[in-house]
Amino acid sequence: MQNTFIYLIGYFGIGKYSIAKALAQLEEFKIIDNHYVLNPIFSLLENDGITPLPPLTWHYAAEIRQAVLGTIRFLSPRDWNFIFTNDLSSDAGSQQLFDDVATVVTSRGGRLIPVLLHCELEKYLERVVRPERRERMKGINADEARERFLSGIGFQTEHPNTLRLDVTNLSAEAAAEEILAHIQRR
Repeated sequence: MQNTFIYLIGYFGIGKYSIAKALAQLEEFKIIDNHYVLNPIFSLLENDGITPLPPLTWHYAAEIRQAVLGTIRFLSPRDWNFIFTNDLSSDAGSQQLFDDVATVVTSRGGRLIPVLLHCELEKYLERVVRPERRERMKGINADEARERFLSGIGFQTEHPNTLRLDVTNLSAEAAAEEILAHIQRR
């Protein structure tokens, strides 16, 4: 596998990072978790994982994200594989980020595999509040998670390589295996 980009998309706390780590154990991937970009900013703010962050936070995070994407596009070896993670959101920013990653993949002649992760509500809420999430400066607000979940799925893609994966009863390792099997069929 070379020049493959897996894009894991799902609600915060659904298990994107855990699945990315499991994938990287099975194949050689560089993980570009959304907190890879966010934590340099989050570490400079009062961030309890519950209280909303200042709106300007996202502007500075976007600047870091563009630097990361530019580095991958112009400097990273062409045979490297990447896994991106992103929270599911209905805002224009999610679509723009997806489009930015797709542009990088196209410019490198790579293969994009979007994976939309889903989970039953109760299992999802159990995952959101796990203590290890707080250690990585991730949101742990169960009320916000429930609200987002109940508002419905925001971002969607019609990309031909898209996999929709219900992870309610899957371990990260089992989800990784299903994703790799999907890639092999493409």
